[in-house]
Parts: sequence; C-alpha cells; structure tokens
Amino acid sequence: MKTSLNQVSLILFFLVLFFLPKPSFAQKNSVFEEILAQAVLIQTDSGTGSAFLYKYGEYLYLITARHVIVDKEDSASSTITATLYPHGPVCSNPIEFSVDLEKAQSKGVIRFGTSHDFIFIELGKMKGPIPLFEDYVKILTKPFYLPKFLPQGAFTNLDSLGVGEEVFLFGYPTSLASLDQFDFKRPIMRTGTIAGRSCANKGDRPTEYRVLIDARVDHGMSGGFVMIKTNAGKYSLIGIMIELVPWVKEYTKVEDSEIKINFENSGLSVVLSFDTIVYAIDRFQKERKEAK
Repeated sequence: MKTSLNQVSLILFFLVLFFLPKPSFAQKNSVFEEILAQAVLIQTDSGTGSAFLYKYGEYLYLITARHVIVDKEDSASSTITATLYPHGPVCSNPIEFSVDLEKAQSKGVIRFGTSHDFIFIELGKMKGPIPLFEDYVKILTKPFYLPKFLPQGAFTNLDSLGVGEEVFLFGYPTSLASLDQFDFKRPIMRTGTIAGRSCANKGDRPTEYRVLIDARVDHGMSGGFVMIKTNAGKYSLIGIMIELVPWVKEYTKVEDSEIKINFENSGLSVVLSFDTIVYAIDRFQKERKEAK
C-alpha cells in the first residue's frame, strides 16, 4: 500500500509539472517586442531620427527631439514621414503616415522648447482607443493601424530615478546602415545604466532636467524613448535621447590657422527627462482650454 501511494504521489507530481505554464524565451521577451513596436522612424528633408506616440488626456502626440525636425538655422521640413513596424512577423510591412508641418503649425498644434531639445505634434483626438487624425495627417499604408502607444502617466520623474538603475533605449540608429549588415530602418533596443542626474538653469532659461546614461547612442536615435523597469515590474518612460557625449580623439592641423577637432562617441548619452515634456504638454492643453 505504501509503495502504491508513493507511485501515485510521484505521478501527480509529474502531472503538475507538466501542466504548469512554462516560461519560454518568446514569452519572456514579448514585452520588449511590444515596446519596440512603439518606436517611430522620422524621415525629414535633411535626415532621420526617432520618435514615439504618447497619449495625454484626450489627445495623441508625436514626440521627438527638436533637432530631428528643426535644424540649426531654425528651419524645418515642410512634411515628415513617420514609420512604425508592428509587433509580429519579422518581415511584416511597415505602417506609415505623414504630417504636413506647415498646416499643423498654422493650426497651432506644434510646440517645441526654445531652450529644450524636444518637440511635440498633436495628431488628433482620441475616440476610445482609436485616434481621429486631423487633416494634416495623411495615411500612407493600408491596412492602417497603430500599435499600443504609451499612455498618460506611464513615466517616472527625475527625482525617482537612481544611479545604477538599468535603462532600455528604443530607436533607429540609421547612421550605422552604411555597411549593409542589418536593416537599421527597423528599430533596435539597447541597454545601459543611469550614470547620473542633473538640472541646469542658465540665466533666464527654464530648468532643464537631464539624465546621463552609460549606453551608446548613434546618429538616428535622437528622439527615441528611454525606459526603466519599476519595482512593480512595469516598464516606465523616463525621457528621450537628445545627444551623445563625445570625446576629443585628436586635433588635426588643416591649414596654418585652422585646427580640425576629431570627435568620437564616448559611450555616454544624454536623456532629457520626461518631466520637462509632460509639463509643456500640460501647459499647452491648459492654455488652449482657457482660450476657448
């Protein structure tokens, strides 16, 4: 009888093991696949950059770094093209739409920091989970649908961040595409750690909250979003990539009076804390409401 009971117990044990849900590599990383699908490739007249969609209140915004769209002479492309790659088959077709910046600007739905490196464009009002695009947004692919986008409140402010926390970067390093080793018009994820935090207030400029991360950023990833994993196990937005930190490799004498400085990527990068951007969107919405 004792042997029989032991055999039954052993059989039950293996049955429980067999039917328990088994963590797989695909399940473990499906969260990152879904997050990566939210990265947007921005193509302008002068180059490319990264961006993402963010819902705030009743509206959907496209957010990126200011220098992706506006050059040093403060001139911007008349139209930009936005591309996303949905979560699913690796070789699935992209989703594309364009934004007529001149028309959007005439309607007052573009805002950028004059002293901060960010810009946001209001794409339309939400109707449940679906955005109703304004007439300056043109759908370029069919069928058209958007992946999950980052909802209001899904961010962690500067004061809650700690040095040494792991960070996750999402964007399009298109400058690496010259050797044709990989399709860098598709988004990638990189990881690193928070190396430091700072806030700068120069003269009359508003306070700028910045995060220094120990992670390499290449040209094309500007405007991409950066996240951390919270204690609750959720992924939370902390800011956007705005610049790499260079180091001087060498000085080259070009002519008698001219010195050329050659820079290289140090592997450190600067992230504009999302506090600054959320404050700007909130103020924009309040000003519009008060004007009505």
